[in-house]
Amino acid sequence: MALKKTPLLYKVLLILALMTVIGDLLTGVMTYMNVGYSDTFFIDWSRALLAAYAIMPIGFLLMGLVKKIY
Repeated sequence: MALKKTPLLYKVLLILALMTVIGDLLTGVMTYMNVGYSDTFFIDWSRALLAAYAIMPIGFLLMGLVKKIY
């Protein structure tokens, strides 16, 4: 019985979805812990989220590089 290989696109989409959910949760919790739920919470959270989204592709590329090395 031969197992079918999972297409690369599905793997990439899964990783991107996981990174998005984890990034949203982490920035949301950390913003709440630092500033609390105030009038500026969503503005502060969106700034943190944009910074996380700017850095996420670097982590994504590093994961692929590490996988190729090992």
